[in-house]
Amino acid sequence: LQVLLAARLGVTLSRAEERERCEPLCAAMAKVLLPRVDKVSVSERLTSSPCTLVSSAHGWSANMERFLKAQALREDSVAASALGPRKIFEINAQHPIIKALSARVGVDSEDPTLTELTELLYETALLDSGFSLDEPAAFSRRIHRMICLGIRLDKAGGDADAAAKAGSRLAASKAHLAAS
Repeated sequence: LQVLLAARLGVTLSRAEERERCEPLCAAMAKVLLPRVDKVSVSERLTSSPCTLVSSAHGWSANMERFLKAQALREDSVAASALGPRKIFEINAQHPIIKALSARVGVDSEDPTLTELTELLYETALLDSGFSLDEPAAFSRRIHRMICLGIRLDKAGGDADAAAKAGSRLAASKAHLAAS
């Protein structure tokens, strides 16, 4: 029904155009993620999420991967071959985050922020899909940097420790005023 209404309004929704528009972004993301995923592609199933991570036809599910990591395949060489990439990183071409990243790739495909955001999207997709993070500390650092950007904490005078100290001084002064 919605497709018919869109057609009556003259709106054309072409998957081929979406793929073509996101091709440079897929290539840039693949350059960052290629050791960990088989490919980066435009999703046909996502509607509200910016990205997802799916197992390929012959890859392990998140539960099977967890099971194998916990069992006999703990040796790095065996686990690496058994738990190799075999995942596909799919992006939602309609999502505002992906549209903004596509525009950023058009300006500078070597932008370090693009690499950082790609890593963050990949790690959130890992968690959303039920996989475990390889480096939880790196994920935490990325989240902390995003929080600092969100609260406009500059790099020069504001690392996380400085923000915590400022917050505790503010809380102490409020407590002192309340006691007075």
